[in-house]
Amino acid sequence: MLEIDFNLCCGFPSRTAFKSLLSKIGPQLKCLVILGHKSMPVDVVMKYCSNVVNLDLRCSAIVQGGIETDSNNFRQLEKLMVREMDKESLECLLQNSLNLKELLLVDALCLDDTLLHKIFKKEFSVPTKYHRCE
Repeated sequence: MLEIDFNLCCGFPSRTAFKSLLSKIGPQLKCLVILGHKSMPVDVVMKYCSNVVNLDLRCSAIVQGGIETDSNNFRQLEKLMVREMDKESLECLLQNSLNLKELLLVDALCLDDTLLHKIFKKEFSVPTKYHRCE
């Protein structure tokens, strides 16, 4: 397990530094927790951490670099906790998480009836066994 707390350091690293770190250690990670106040590029995590089973994003998460929606980057991901994510980024993340068993959305202002309907209709292959929105 790796927990990165960007609240304790000088701030969020550059996208290049973050990519460099995850390109080295990402493939070995099974559990990843990222804490921070600034936006975190989820597409970087998806690209380099394809074996993550449990992902906890306690920060604002966004997709910046674009991801092929059928790439299944998070094919191992079973548990996902997301805080403050825009609708497009959340949809992209869910589309690439085919084995998701648990989904926790916190401060999910992007969660509207349309997105909730897609989740419950399993358009993202997310089981409805466990959903909690705060």
